[in-house]
Amino acid sequence: MEDGIGVLVDPKGHHSETLSDQEYETLKQTLATLRLGGWFASWVSLQVYTIAEAKRPAERYPSPKQIMSVLTLDAAEYETRLQTARDFAQQRPDLLAKVTPINDAEQDQGSEGAARRFRHSPRHR
Repeated sequence: MEDGIGVLVDPKGHHSETLSDQEYETLKQTLATLRLGGWFASWVSLQVYTIAEAKRPAERYPSPKQIMSVLTLDAAEYETRLQTARDFAQQRPDLLAKVTPINDAEQDQGSEGAARRFRHSPRHR
């Protein structure tokens, strides 16, 4: 086993893995991504779990085309859900809370500003 800079231990302490420098950096960056939350973090988490738990080689080692097809299906589902939400908002605007418009500075920050607003909204504290 190669020397590493970190050790990954299961919560019960029954199993541990020594991490190489590259594995440590990859896990650290992946964890940072997952902790941001949102749809992408959920998607990455689901894909990693699915691949890690897969029994068949085709599922265990997906091709770029397979990954793209999953993203395409997820994008289609997202668009369907977005349209459903728009339809609902048009039909029942009385059931929706008012949203503060995004100012120019927040808009320039893109998704980072949106993520910050989401994390600090009263519903998600």
